[in-house]
Amino acid sequence: MAEETLFKSTEKILSKLGAYAYQQIGLAWGVTKELRQLENTIFIIRNVLFEAQEQHVSNLAAREWLQRLQDIVHDIDDLVDDFATEGLRRQQVDIRRSTRTEELPTSDRLIPNESSFRALISGFKYLRALEFRSLEFELPSSIGDLKHLRYFRAKYLNKATLPKSFGSLLNLQYLDLNYCPNLHEFPKDFGNLMNLRYLRLSRLRKLPDRTIGGLTSLRTLSISNIYNLTSLPEEMRHLSCLRNLYIYRCPTLDSLPFGLRHLTALERLDIQHCNTLGFSDNAFQGLKRLKFLNLSWLPGLVSLPKSLQDAAASLTHIAIWFCGNLSTLSESLANLTLLQSLGIYGCPQLLSLPEGMQRLTALRFLGVELCPYLTKRCRAEKGEDWLKIAHVPQIYINNRWKEVSAQRERDGETMIEKSTMVNFRNFARSLEF
Repeated sequence: MAEETLFKSTEKILSKLGAYAYQQIGLAWGVTKELRQLENTIFIIRNVLFEAQEQHVSNLAAREWLQRLQDIVHDIDDLVDDFATEGLRRQQVDIRRSTRTEELPTSDRLIPNESSFRALISGFKYLRALEFRSLEFELPSSIGDLKHLRYFRAKYLNKATLPKSFGSLLNLQYLDLNYCPNLHEFPKDFGNLMNLRYLRLSRLRKLPDRTIGGLTSLRTLSISNIYNLTSLPEEMRHLSCLRNLYIYRCPTLDSLPFGLRHLTALERLDIQHCNTLGFSDNAFQGLKRLKFLNLSWLPGLVSLPKSLQDAAASLTHIAIWFCGNLSTLSESLANLTLLQSLGIYGCPQLLSLPEGMQRLTALRFLGVELCPYLTKRCRAEKGEDWLKIAHVPQIYINNRWKEVSAQRERDGETMIEKSTMVNFRNFARSLEF
């Protein structure tokens, strides 16, 4: 199917965007934000394509839309390839101009044993980026000698643990650990990584607990695919600079930490596929700078926490996807007067919109799909909740756009004639995480 092929294309693009070379070029060109938005757009397209596969979309309008989406994906792929070409050119120039190698991707084919790794470290004292994949030996303590290291990414380290000297990498800013089954604990000095900005932990057996509170410069924390995780470290309360928190696929996580309320700099909170996670009314208490909230595939979400109103002075985007037991939106939702977009998708138990929605005068986009009760109540002119949302300029209900502007109706502009890309971007903005 076309959507399956497209889905594979998005996987390839995301793999490219995750490479260190792209991040370095983005920094050099001053387009880091644009690259991040591009990656967000690809994530959203993947979600849409996944749903298209599940629904076995076959009607003519949808197929035409998928064809246009295919053109968009191909354009993005071309752009990403341009970045790859530029990255290779810059690497060649750097090698010719400097005797100090700063970036080194490695694998078990390049470094077959621990002695080879020690030789690498002794020969490349100025390394700034180091990426491992599929190593079958312990990381030596001499890794702590890489005083200039800023980027460290490791995947499929079947036997490796982090040596005690890892805490000596005081210039480290980016750390990505993915599938390290032998990593049972973190070094005691892990909290010494005072310059660490980005931390991604995936497919591990354990999280750093007492040490994570020392990462006071951390801006982004991503935790995913940790299947025995029941709680998050309370030490997270000390992450005073944290702006982005992503929690994906932790099926045994049952609650958010009490210390979450101390994350006063948090701007993005994205929680997905946590089957047992419950939410108390105080779950979002103290998050006064929160701007983006995404809650997806969370069976334990029955009602939006009332404490969401603590973000009334900042929250602009909310996306709720496939929360099958969500039955009510908190009345405090009407207090989020800066809210610009609200997307609700696949919540069949949701019965109605809360009172006071008319007060959301900043709301520019409302999307509702696969919510049978709610979509019926939001029918234009007829639904019981229509008067609550009639002021919203763009409304997307069950795969149809409803423009409130009477002028556009007089001009004969229909939904199918509007630019698919513009519509998709408007919907995507509500889900940019």
